[in-house]
Amino acid sequence: MTPEEQVAGFVLGFRHGRRGVELGPIGTVPAWRGRGVCSALLASVLMYCRENGFAPVTLTVDGESPTHAQNLYLKHGFRVTERLTAYQVRLQPRRRRRVGPGSVGSAGSDAAWRSW
Repeated sequence: MTPEEQVAGFVLGFRHGRRGVELGPIGTVPAWRGRGVCSALLASVLMYCRENGFAPVTLTVDGESPTHAQNLYLKHGFRVTERLTAYQVRLQPRRRRRVGPGSVGSAGSDAAWRSW
């Protein structure tokens, strides 16, 4: 928290398996970047995990992050264990075919559209 009681950064953690923890998202409000906020938060989370026997602690980062977050993670002892490939599809809005009342297939077409 900032002196004005605003959020300066955040780290979310989720149980992963029996004792593991998956971190993310992790971030710092732009006005507070470069001040060690995320580093302090990450150190605190890692200390908590160590003291409570949570391991391994993992996270996923964009290797081309403009904030160079991967350098922070390396500084805190994280190591690259795998590289992922992401897939994406951009869907265009489907144009709804207008079917008039009483047309053949009008009920079926409408019902199929609503159920999708």
